[in-house]
Amino acid sequence: MALATFSLVRPSLTRRVMIIPGETMTAGNPNRQNRSFQAYAPNRGQLRMMPMLKRSIVASKTKSFSLALGGLVLAMAYGQIAAGQNTGGQNTGGQNTGGQIAGDRVAEDEAPSANSLDDTKGLIVRSFTQARNAFSNQQWDQASALFREVSKACPGSPLALESNYFAMLADGKLQDPKTYESMLQWLRDAKSLQDRIALAKRTAPETWESWIANTHLLAAQHERQQRQTELAERRLQGLLQIPGSERSAEWAWPTQGEAAANAWYELGLVAQECRNDWQKSLKYFQNAIQSSREGSELHCRARTALVKSHIRLSEPQQVIEGIEQLEKVAPNPTWRTRSALLRSEAARANHDASAFAQALQPAIEWTLAGQTDLTTAYELALALIEARDDEHADALLHHVIERESKHPLAIEARIRLARGAIQRRDWQVAKERLDQAIDLGCSRTWIPHARLARGQVLLELGLPEAAHDDLVIALQNLQIDENTSDLNTPVDNIELETAIRFELGEALLQRQQWDDANKHWEVLIKRFPDSDAHPPKWMARVWLHQAEMQALRQNWVAVETIVSRIQSQFPECDCRDDVDYIRARCFISKARFDDARQLLNRIAREPTHPSPDLAARASWMMGETFLMQRRYAEALQAYEGVLGTGSSLYWQSAARMQIGQCYELLRDGSAARNAYQSLLDRDADGVFSAMAQQKLNSLEPTVAPTLQSNRTSNESPVGNKR
Repeated sequence: MALATFSLVRPSLTRRVMIIPGETMTAGNPNRQNRSFQAYAPNRGQLRMMPMLKRSIVASKTKSFSLALGGLVLAMAYGQIAAGQNTGGQNTGGQNTGGQIAGDRVAEDEAPSANSLDDTKGLIVRSFTQARNAFSNQQWDQASALFREVSKACPGSPLALESNYFAMLADGKLQDPKTYESMLQWLRDAKSLQDRIALAKRTAPETWESWIANTHLLAAQHERQQRQTELAERRLQGLLQIPGSERSAEWAWPTQGEAAANAWYELGLVAQECRNDWQKSLKYFQNAIQSSREGSELHCRARTALVKSHIRLSEPQQVIEGIEQLEKVAPNPTWRTRSALLRSEAARANHDASAFAQALQPAIEWTLAGQTDLTTAYELALALIEARDDEHADALLHHVIERESKHPLAIEARIRLARGAIQRRDWQVAKERLDQAIDLGCSRTWIPHARLARGQVLLELGLPEAAHDDLVIALQNLQIDENTSDLNTPVDNIELETAIRFELGEALLQRQQWDDANKHWEVLIKRFPDSDAHPPKWMARVWLHQAEMQALRQNWVAVETIVSRIQSQFPECDCRDDVDYIRARCFISKARFDDARQLLNRIAREPTHPSPDLAARASWMMGETFLMQRRYAEALQAYEGVLGTGSSLYWQSAARMQIGQCYELLRDGSAARNAYQSLLDRDADGVFSAMAQQKLNSLEPTVAPTLQSNRTSNESPVGNKR
């Protein structure tokens, strides 16, 4: 009984293509998004100033009860706290707070007893205190749930507005995709409450100014990151009340210019990142510098962004002056390191590789000594990766992990280290790092990156089922709207989706799920129509897999069409050996055995990109062609060639099985028995072991020759190696 011809490609062993998303995996969007939400959110110290609750007020004239606790002193933002007389006490006169402001009216016949009200108030106080403590301890899930629990207990009240504000901030820390809608709804609620307070001729708490400004800034930030440029610009211009701008009547707006410096800075980022209008960004950043306190975090960030715009405008003198001014107002190690990063960026813009790397060196020592903040240490590591200083980059990434192992940046650092291990093909180290990152809890932005990377590693380790699971999760978390055109979808997401779908196709291919794999390939192909003169390099691999699928169906006309396209578009592609292999199979389908063997011999003897398993398959296929022509001695020689390729145990066993069969056909029973026994000794539990044992049991001392039936090139070896 002859083994059949193997027809499938095992991508994890023969492929050289692995799509690594570009901007999204360098010093780019994922880490920037994580930090940007924190720019306007209160920190742990600010939350310590959050107020306690005062006694609720029963409206004596209306006999209705307020669950809103109108005497609440609202929490502050940016370290300021509203005076107690601004709420409840002085402005409300202690009356009608529930009826006029709370929005939570209770019918007279349904009014709770005084004891019931006290119980409810106590429950709210406890929940609010627990929520505040959870927020201060950065327990974002718990804080969000508790704040929303408080809000539900007193809907429409100042306390509900406060609770929803901090719940929204907690959700933002968790990168909840619904945070943006929560921001817009909060602004509507704030507008409604503002209107009711105005009708009651009362004054809104001062803290609302900061909250409203912060929420608009965070919403504009989200819009910038999603390339909703016009929305972000209108919002920021409204905040700044630039002549000609309009404020939407749907939302609350600050009245005291609280957001001026931050809004100018954010508007500069919109001009810089979305419009590529570097000249206009200079004006915005200069306004941010002038309206912020010298030496403050925002002041220094604005100066940094200003220098970056000068770099893009090729203004070296302004770059030098800007860096010197930054070092003057902020001489501490953190900003000295950021100055070094700016110098390196300027050198890179001038294509001065040596100056680029040299500018970073002074910052390495004091950063490793822990003198800079964690964010700056991480960004220095990213710059060193770009400078190809892997030794120092890895040291800094390890430093970030050691300083605060569960910090989001430490989790990202593990993913970066895993990526380096992938490039070195150190699959076990890469998997270990990715397991840690995923177990610790990647931010939502980084889940697709971590799952994609681990999926790639698992494919290389020969675990397509586990790889498939990771890649499906990566695609689900990417959340690309299939009804959104590529023009409106962030470019980084398109790159990432492309990489995920490519690897999903590979995983499904290894699982022999050709039709499912093809669905992902078709999505990728649609992005690059036939008219595209420069398709990406990985497209050759996608087309190759489609050719293999058509070969499986014995549609050789389609195979030849696809192979011709690959040769035309990618004459120097890195899958040339795989293309020649499938071309050889086309020749075999036409009984052009000599032409097929010429290609197969080149792959086995002089491969463009050496691959032990592909060389083994080429030698094995040559043996098949000789076997089809009943040239048993030459077939035997070809199969023996497989044993010297260093290929996987599967192909070694497949070859020994055929070697035994060739000896049978050559009437050498002893040699045949040796071949089968050798297979069992080396691969007792393999897919060929049962067949080899059967052969041993059936062999007689003298073996009569048996002729092979006609064979086609589309048969596969027993076990159908994936």
